[in-house]
Amino acid sequence: MKFRHFVLAAVATSLAFASCQEKATPEIPVQTQETYTVKLACAGELDITQVPLTRFTPDNKDLYAVQVSYKPNSGGSYKAYAYGLFDDISNLTVELLADYKYRFAIEMIDDAKDIVYCDSILIDTQHYLGYAEPFIGYNGYNASTNKSITKLMNELVYSENYHFQLVGGLFPDGGSTSSPIKLKNGSIVTDPKGVDRYFGLVQDYTPSETGEEISVFMKRMAYGLKVVAGDFFTEGKLVVKNKGVSSDDFTLTPDNKIYEAVYAYYYPCEWYTSQNPYTSRSITITWTKADGTSVSLKTQSPSFHRLKQTIINVEFYDDENAGDTKLKMLYDEDPFTEGNSYTYGDDQGEYQW
Repeated sequence: MKFRHFVLAAVATSLAFASCQEKATPEIPVQTQETYTVKLACAGELDITQVPLTRFTPDNKDLYAVQVSYKPNSGGSYKAYAYGLFDDISNLTVELLADYKYRFAIEMIDDAKDIVYCDSILIDTQHYLGYAEPFIGYNGYNASTNKSITKLMNELVYSENYHFQLVGGLFPDGGSTSSPIKLKNGSIVTDPKGVDRYFGLVQDYTPSETGEEISVFMKRMAYGLKVVAGDFFTEGKLVVKNKGVSSDDFTLTPDNKIYEAVYAYYYPCEWYTSQNPYTSRSITITWTKADGTSVSLKTQSPSFHRLKQTIINVEFYDDENAGDTKLKMLYDEDPFTEGNSYTYGDDQGEYQW
């Protein structure tokens, strides 16, 4: 596997940031203590290939939300320390204070500039391009702490008051919730189709020397669905009601018997810490034949696992004993490694007539 790195290093000097579109003077919360500058690097699944998900190739269309939180070594709760929106993290460093523990939360959306809603925002008489969910935050633009889209910074802003609302579903103080994404068309979708998101987390890090490096393991927060109609399907249409948190209904025809989709998971920080992360979608299939008659399978709720494709094979057969026509749905998990198999539709009670 090929890794990308996101590193953190420490010296009691000024920060060495990547070149940025808009320069700002960072305000470090406390400047009277010993400080360390650490370089932060993303590693992990950013370059992994898992059929049928396409390979991630880093480019300047990707966006990274970096939220740093801190708390005293003596105890207490985390609070915001620094944040920034990046399209280049190759030289990202952050200055840390001694005697504190730090948490680094990073969310990346592949090709975010083509996917995430963006708009112009006026800041101190100048217009900048800003990005919406999952990159909205309490930015303090125009002397306001109201939540707004976040401009592309390519540097960290040090503040306890200004920060992202969520990074991967994680609040700066440690609370968590689902994290929707606002698409280019303005719609807000909790588990959007065709969006590849990554999340990484390092907690309770204590700096100890200059030049340290921290690798943040970035996990891919995606799962796949494939529905395949069998040889029986020579007429009419199959209507599939497909709902996770958001709906993605579709119709199959005899000329188009296969449907595939990849979805972004809506609660990245939850999946990141889970030993066996999975979610479910409700699937209802109705076959309407050419003469207008139809048969439906009762709604099923198969599980979907991170980096696995759930495959639903639909078959139609005749029950010679009962003389009934049945729709059979075979369900299995075809992981990018290996998975389990399931069968639905073996008894008449699973059908709606």
